[in-house]
Amino acid sequence: MGGFSHGLGGTAFTVGVPFVNAWYPPERRGPALGIFGIGAGGTALSPFTAVQSADTVGCAFPFDLAAGLLAVYAVSARILLRDKPDRTVPTGSLFPALRRANRVKE
Repeated sequence: MGGFSHGLGGTAFTVGVPFVNAWYPPERRGPALGIFGIGAGGTALSPFTAVQSADTVGCAFPFDLAAGLLAVYAVSARILLRDKPDRTVPTGSLFPALRRANRVKE
């Protein structure tokens, strides 16, 4: 479960970086990404607090807390987050693009 939760946090970070990049010009991306990156601190700190909170409050508490926070974030993201208006949306299937990106140069 710990690996899954860290993977979820890492995936959210990976998706968020291009999202933040799209909204800020190159000269302002550093601070914007730094502020966004602070959110990864929760994922990094969770192994240090999950066991203690499970022992103190109850075994299910860390999972219930994570589920509750994810639900709040999902609702907030749906209401507040939008793609940049002039964003170009890729067309076609993901798999050919992945094959092109992963070709080994000989």
